[in-house]
Amino acid sequence: MAGKVNSMVRRSLDSLVEADSMLARAVILSDDEVDEMRDQIFAMVMGEVRRDNERLEQWVQLLAATRDLERIADLATNIAQEVIYLVEGDVVRHQKVSSPKNE
Repeated sequence: MAGKVNSMVRRSLDSLVEADSMLARAVILSDDEVDEMRDQIFAMVMGEVRRDNERLEQWVQLLAATRDLERIADLATNIAQEVIYLVEGDVVRHQKVSSPKNE
């Protein structure tokens, strides 16, 4: 998850510097993958807490880190949305972006 989020941040900044709306759209699509990873980790942690509640503090720390990584991915997505607006004039906030447009 951390690697995916790191890639999203890099690509969102690259899309800004290069005014590349196609790259920005790819970043936005990556956010769904990070959200899915967050959900999988949450489910895994819940199962582990039920099995081994003596390590509860560690599981809570993992959930906190997961939440923070997901928030960073959201911020990278916000940058990508702004790039699309700057380059194309399209407002894509609160819309589902399906794939990069062919230009």
